[in-house]
Amino acid sequence: EMDSVDLGAVVTLQDAGSKEAFEIQVVSPVEAGVLEGDIPKVSDESPLGKAVLGRKPGETLKVTINEKTTEYTVMSIN
Repeated sequence: EMDSVDLGAVVTLQDAGSKEAFEIQVVSPVEAGVLEGDIPKVSDESPLGKAVLGRKPGETLKVTINEKTTEYTVMSIN
């Protein structure tokens, strides 16, 4: 398990509103959008990728996409 989110990390996030948890993998823009298995690859230059980089488990972050702001909690990093 990693201490904080870095490139290549698989991050489990929980939506603060719906309490729904999901996984993403933070990757370079070249790798982003490629679906291998069940985990979506998110570019480190995208709003979500930028917001999650450097975060630690237990931290919360806010991401605004298309004028909608969502709050997530970092559950774990692998």
